[in-house]
Amino acid sequence: MTELLDITKISENIYNIACDTFQKDILYFLWNRFIKSTNDSITDIQNDSKINQRVSEKTKELCLENKSLKSNLETQEKDNSEKENKILGYQEQINILREQSSLSITEAVNNNNEAKEEIINLLKDNINQLNDNINELKSDHKNELTEYKLELSEIKKESSTKSSYATGLIGEQRLLELLREDTEFTVKDTHGTSHMGDAEILYNDFKICIDAKQYKTTCPHKESTKLMEDVEKHDYDGGVLISWDSGIYDPQTSSKIKDILFNKNINGKPYLFISFATTIPDSLILKSIKDLYDNKLNSESLNIIQNNEKLKEEFSSMIVTELKELDGSDKNHKIKLRRNDERRKHLNSILKEYNLSSCNKSSSNNSIVTEITSLLSEVKQDYVSQRNTAQDIKQYIEAYCDKNNKKIKNISISDLKLALNELNIMSENKHGKNYLNKVKKKSTVTWTIELSPEFLN
Repeated sequence: MTELLDITKISENIYNIACDTFQKDILYFLWNRFIKSTNDSITDIQNDSKINQRVSEKTKELCLENKSLKSNLETQEKDNSEKENKILGYQEQINILREQSSLSITEAVNNNNEAKEEIINLLKDNINQLNDNINELKSDHKNELTEYKLELSEIKKESSTKSSYATGLIGEQRLLELLREDTEFTVKDTHGTSHMGDAEILYNDFKICIDAKQYKTTCPHKESTKLMEDVEKHDYDGGVLISWDSGIYDPQTSSKIKDILFNKNINGKPYLFISFATTIPDSLILKSIKDLYDNKLNSESLNIIQNNEKLKEEFSSMIVTELKELDGSDKNHKIKLRRNDERRKHLNSILKEYNLSSCNKSSSNNSIVTEITSLLSEVKQDYVSQRNTAQDIKQYIEAYCDKNNKKIKNISISDLKLALNELNIMSENKHGKNYLNKVKKKSTVTWTIELSPEFLN
């Protein structure tokens, strides 16, 4: 039979052992060490139990997690195998499609080549047929071409004689239109009657013979002497010779007259010679013709030099007056342009501020229209005798800018018309000549603007 060992009792009794102090300390040390080791052993045993318990729990958790991972892995392997099977199926389909497409491409190329060959052969046949037709036409019309050349040479000869006649008619028509503008003249058209000039006018019972010429070079001496003969033959009171685009020879000295407006008394009768008439205002031409009446009254005491000097003074005064009017017009126009520019800037700033620029599609054209308006103000003349189309004006501005080294954007007809409207230049279907002296028919839309060819010379 086992017995229980009571440590407490032993500890109580052990301290009753008779010993000295040193022995007592040793026994006390050994006993405490024994007790401590015993307590530590008990703690280790308790810790081992807890560790084993924790290991068991963690092992169960890891086993469950391992089973889950193993299940997921098996599922992924199944998915991968299915995807591999699909990939193999797709590869087989691709191979089949490649084989089919290669066959169709080969077939299409062959068909295309066959079609090309057919077209080429057809074109060759057509070319050969056309060459045959051309050769036939050449052989058939060779003789006709020779006949046409002969007829053309004859026509050129006839047109050379007719052109001078037609040019003369243009000058005469222009003269009659000018004279009929003045209500104080009684005008009679005499261009069809020999030795009577192109027109006869009656002004205050003063009968004048007027002849107009359209020469590009100096009006020949025979024309001025012919005017003298016509005046003497029909007993006119005076004579006027107008050369629209050239100078005139003096009928007495056979020298070229230097003055644009030149008065001369011949055989007691006053004569007026007007050179480059297109370059001076119509009003001055009409006034100079009327002045012949005063020359008749003073024919006995007429001093040619003084009269021409007076005419020069009047011409100069008229030019100065016209220049002042032009300066005033330009000043008003510049003020208007400046105000328009300020207004335009203000309106554009409003558009920009409220993001309304897309609503005004024509705003980009304002600058070019303003530029065209400024150019037209530079070149246009106050008097108006020309009829220029929009295309004529466009060509004139481009030539003017090119000559004066002015840069301008491409001018559109629509922008040009806007500029013309800003200058209050009107258009209508009216007969007349442009700045190049080319006749514009009444059915053509033309603009009442005078453009001086001198700006382009």
